[in-house]
Amino acid sequence: FKKCNFISAYAANTHQGCVRNYNEDRVSIILNITKPNSYKGTTWPKCSFFAVYDGHGGSGCADYLRDNLHQFIIKDANFPNSPKDAILKGCATAEEEFTKKHALNSSETDIIDRSGSCAVFALFIDDYCYIGNIGDSRAIISKNEGKEISSLTRDHKPNDELETKRIYSNGGRVYQTQTSAGLFGLNAFSGLNIHNFSSTKFNNNQMLSGPSRVFPGRLSVSRTFGDVEAKLIKFGGLPHVLTAIPDIFSFKIEDNIDFIVLGCDGIYDLFKNEELSNAVYMSMPEKKDMSIHSFCGRAVDMIMKTALSRNSLDNITTVLISFNNLEQTLKNYIEKEKIIDDNLQTIKENNIQNKTNSNFNNIGNTNNTNNTNNTNNTNIMK
Repeated sequence: FKKCNFISAYAANTHQGCVRNYNEDRVSIILNITKPNSYKGTTWPKCSFFAVYDGHGGSGCADYLRDNLHQFIIKDANFPNSPKDAILKGCATAEEEFTKKHALNSSETDIIDRSGSCAVFALFIDDYCYIGNIGDSRAIISKNEGKEISSLTRDHKPNDELETKRIYSNGGRVYQTQTSAGLFGLNAFSGLNIHNFSSTKFNNNQMLSGPSRVFPGRLSVSRTFGDVEAKLIKFGGLPHVLTAIPDIFSFKIEDNIDFIVLGCDGIYDLFKNEELSNAVYMSMPEKKDMSIHSFCGRAVDMIMKTALSRNSLDNITTVLISFNNLEQTLKNYIEKEKIIDDNLQTIKENNIQNKTNSNFNNIGNTNNTNNTNNTNNTNIMK
């Protein structure tokens, strides 16, 4: 693709996980956003957009966001001069349009699509990156060849202090369900990664605490698109408890940035941020030549296979965005491996040559010994 914004390569993958027979996650990648007809300016920046949409209750909302959210952002009057304002208004437009045209019937008296979706996205405008987050998907960043790993987003969970305060101030509440371990049996959780329970010691008399949930909505996440039943008063919802207002983080692309990973909560329930970064660097190739594009695909495959090996209960989706520093790290690694191989080959060849020379010397010594013996025998005969 047309190289821009210091992005050297990317890769993405999504999977239904080990338990579910459906996948409600969606991915959006627009490498070169073209100027919309509505834009009246004379210059248009180089723009790219990467997003993970973690759907629930159906895939309708995630499908809608995949096809439309980036369009609402770039067509907003604030874009590209005020990207944060464009993102805020674009998200608000996406929420409103999905509710009116897809979630409700034409008379707005009945719900025809109860689905919702979280979203995490990276919008690149020239040499700046804007990260938007609604829900518990996450973006992390690696710098300085993996020496610095940090989260670019804050998970919107009901038990987060800021989210809890916001929920109660708007009339909602946060709760946890309690379930007896005896209902499942002692062996019910064998082999599963139990990341949604606060207790890890199971017996028949023990109560297991499920994840914190928000009411209305009964969801374990506190910001989403869609979920109109939880948001509209006429259906028993409250309009500002479960919200689609994003957190927005921005930064300039510096030379020391390695990569950004966007992932749904199904990934981050199984990986700490550092583990995810390590999985990328552990994907360095065994063969001595690999493009940055192939490497990114290999790294994403490593993340997905590891998640599946940990018995993921959720859909899992990963997007890896590589920058020039990771490409240079890959080149340096391959070059070092070639030097090591060349040195090993030289040592091997020297060992063979030394062994050959030693064999020749042994043959020479044997001939000299034979000649001496023959001389001695001649003298004895005389």
